[in-house]
Amino acid sequence: IKDAILGKDADDFASVELDYARLLEDPALLADELRTVHMLAPRRVILVRGATDKLTAIVESAEEFFSEAAFVLISAGELPARSSLRKWFEDSN
Repeated sequence: IKDAILGKDADDFASVELDYARLLEDPALLADELRTVHMLAPRRVILVRGATDKLTAIVESAEEFFSEAAFVLISAGELPARSSLRKWFEDSN
């Protein structure tokens, strides 16, 4: 997925994988990564795996920093229709 967004020859520092547990410990980390500007790449990819509804408030608080320069991929297991994280993404379109 990162190659499709950044290209096959993209700088390794143009992408970051954030540990879900670390985000819970440091909720500002997502916003910090969204604000990080990479000098050699016009886009960045931020990947979070294993997300649950506990991430909803963190995503909401970082929303103002979402931009076309940072592509955020949040991977989760099956989220039911009542999931706050799923609802946030569905409503943000």
